[in-house]
Order: sequence, then C-alpha cells, then structure tokens
Amino acid sequence: MAFWTPAGQPYPRGCGIFTGKNGKPLITLAQNATDLSNDTVAKQVTIGFAGLPNVIEYLVTFHVTSEHKSAAFEALTGYMPSVFSEFWTFDPASASLRTLSQEAGEQRLPIIFSTPDHHYAMGIYAPALPLASFPSLGYGRFAFNAQKTVKWNAVFRSGSVPAGSDHSFAMYVVIGNIEQVQQGMQSTYVAVHRKPVTE
Repeated sequence: MAFWTPAGQPYPRGCGIFTGKNGKPLITLAQNATDLSNDTVAKQVTIGFAGLPNVIEYLVTFHVTSEHKSAAFEALTGYMPSVFSEFWTFDPASASLRTLSQEAGEQRLPIIFSTPDHHYAMGIYAPALPLASFPSLGYGRFAFNAQKTVKWNAVFRSGSVPAGSDHSFAMYVVIGNIEQVQQGMQSTYVAVHRKPVTE
C-alpha cells in the first residue's frame, strides 16, 4: 500500500485527533519515511448476506509490518455524487432514522446517505463500531462541495500496534431506496447479533 502523502510532506491543517494546548493538531508532517509501505490489505466482498440481496459484506484485513504507537484504520469508504445530499443516522436499537448535518466529522451511529427524493440510498453498518475506547466516533461523513462529492467512512482506532500484526474488520453496505436501506440495516443488525440456537 502507498502512503497517503509522500514522505515528510506537510499537512496543510495538521492531522489527527490529538491537539496541543493551542488547540492545533500535534502532527503537522507526514510520519512515513518512504512513499511506499510494506503494509498490505486483503478483502473479501460478498454480494448478499443472510438472505438479504441488497447487503454487501466487506471483510477487510490490514497486515501492519511496522510497530506504531497508535493507528486509525479507515477500513471502508464510499465516495458518492453530491446528489446524495441527505445524511441520516440509523439507530439499530430502535430501528429509527434521524437527520444528520453535512458538517464534516464522525459520530457513533451507522450512516445512510440518500437523494432528496429518497429513491436512492446507501448505508454503512459495522458491528464493532463504536469502539469502547472511542464511544463517540466511528462513522464519518464529509461533503466536498467544490468536487461535487460526498463521502462516508468506517474508522477503527487502536492503541499500540505491534509489528507484523493483523487487524480485521467486518462491515455491511446496504443499498436501495431509503426504506429498503433502513429495513436492510435492521435485518443485518438482527442477523449479526442473533444468538446461536442451542439444543
């Protein structure tokens, strides 16, 4: 995998969630010493999950070759046309939708993007999010107005990352109209968390 930025390149506004006393990000330069890493990513993509044809299962594994003090894995991202301008959160505990602003950032609930007429929508659900150590983060949304693009992502953070370690994540993308996505996300949630039948 290539690094996001060339070695030593400055970040225009800083990077990361940790800030100094002045409120500015502590990391201002790319931390990589080379342009190409030895890290690899593998993924298994299955269309259809638990009898749900509009659910895409993504199983992603990052193999990290070098030790890191911390890491943020942007395990899956969806870049979409700006016509997907309505952002929603989906609460699987209550199966309810709530509108979400286009303000860039992360929050804890699964996200759905839809067109204003609700005829087209896409949602992302990751059973492991939010993480206990980052309870208010996990699902990001961004609107790049100049590029006429919107983006959602699923982000997993970790503390110490040993050299040679694997980091695996399961995620489910649901497509359809807004009602189909809402129902598909709820059905996926039930299928993932259903207790096995014991005799």
